[in-house]
Amino acid sequence: MDSRRDSILAFLKTRGHATLGEVASHLEVSKQGALRHLEALQADGLATVAHAEPHGRGRPEYAPRLAGLDFEGRVRELAKLATEHGHMAEVVELPEGGLAIRHCNCPIQDVAARTGLPCHNEQQMYQRLLGASVTRSTWMAEAAPDCTYEVKESSGKVG
Repeated sequence: MDSRRDSILAFLKTRGHATLGEVASHLEVSKQGALRHLEALQADGLATVAHAEPHGRGRPEYAPRLAGLDFEGRVRELAKLATEHGHMAEVVELPEGGLAIRHCNCPIQDVAARTGLPCHNEQQMYQRLLGASVTRSTWMAEAAPDCTYEVKESSGKVG
């Protein structure tokens, strides 16, 4: 058997289950490459490949990572999540108070510049997850070096 398939089996045995992304990361291959190995293991009866349940819009893995964190912790965790998705984000403390999430890279800059929709969705997601007012103060599509989302904590609780 292929050593990568042996590696997948050992990985799955220790974890019980894994996402396609986790397997790909473990093997240091693309998701498509990992899927080919998993499908071969499934054909040999050595692994089961289950498809994820469809979910609504948005990124369902974000809210659980923010659970239990204070406001600043949630902002910092959102910046980490944005970085994990290619935005090279950082948290900036604003001089007048509040925080900003600054995206130094945009993996979908062409689409974002044409429609603005991904940026608008990002802003709404930040507002919803933080329970705060979020304003985009800079935008790469307008020749800025980054996209900055300024976040002002509201006095209300996040629901």
